Amino acid sequence: MLVLAAFATAAWSAPRKGTGAMKPPLSDRGSRAPAETVFVPVNQTATAPVRESREPESSARESGSRRSEAAFSPGPNRNYAQAFGMNVGFYAAEVLGTNPYTNLFWDLYPEGQAFFFQFTSGIGTVQSSFAESIIGGTQTPHSFMIAGEALGGYTLTGLTRGDGRSGGLYPYFVGGITAVWQGGIPNIGAVAGFGNRTNLPFGPKNARYALNYGVHDHVYSQKLKTNPSLTQNFVVLVGVQKYF
Repeated sequence: MLVLAAFATAAWSAPRKGTGAMKPPLSDRGSRAPAETVFVPVNQTATAPVRESREPESSARESGSRRSEAAFSPGPNRNYAQAFGMNVGFYAAEVLGTNPYTNLFWDLYPEGQAFFFQFTSGIGTVQSSFAESIIGGTQTPHSFMIAGEALGGYTLTGLTRGDGRSGGLYPYFVGGITAVWQGGIPNIGAVAGFGNRTNLPFGPKNARYALNYGVHDHVYSQKLKTNPSLTQNFVVLVGVQKYF
C-alpha cells in the first residue's frame, strides 16, 4: 500500500511532455524579421567626400571690379576734386581761317560720378592769309579774339574720381555753350567735342599731372562782312593739367 502511494506521488509531480516551455504568442512570432547578412568590402579604401570650394560673393565682386579696372586703367589711381591746366592749339574759323589759340581751363570732378564740369577762357588771333585772300582782310575792329566756354562732360568708361576711375584718365565727351568775342564782334553759340586725359609720356607715373588733348566744335552765327550765317569753328587743343 505504501509502495503504490509513493509511485502515484512521483508520477504526478514529474513534468508533462510538451509543457516544459511556453510558446510565444503568434503576434510576437510574426513581428520578428529574419536577420539579414551585411557584406562589407575589405579591399576598398574609403575616400572622404570632395567639397566644392566656392568663393564668397563679396570677394568675387571685388575681384571682378579689380579686373575691370585693370582692363581700363592706363595709369595710377587718382582721387582729386579738381584740376587746372593750359592748352595750346588752333582755332579754325570759317571765313577767317586757322589761327593760333590758347586757353586756360578749370575742371571739377564730383566724387563717385561719371560726369564733370569744365570752364575755359582763351585768346587767339583773327588774322590769316586765308581771310586776306577771301574777303581782303579780317574786316573786324581788332586782330585778336577772346572765347569762353561753360561745359559739362561725361567719361566713357567709368567714374572720373575715386574707385579706380582716377580723376578723368579716360576718353570723354563735352557739351555746353560758348561766348566768342571775334575781333570785336560778339557771338554766342553751342559747343560739342571730345577729348582724353592720360599720363604724361615722360613724366613720373604717380605725379599729379596729366596730358589733355581734344577737339571742340563752336557753332554760332558769324557776323562779318556779309549777312550772319551759321558756321562751325573747330578748336584743336593739347595741353597739361594738374590735379588738386
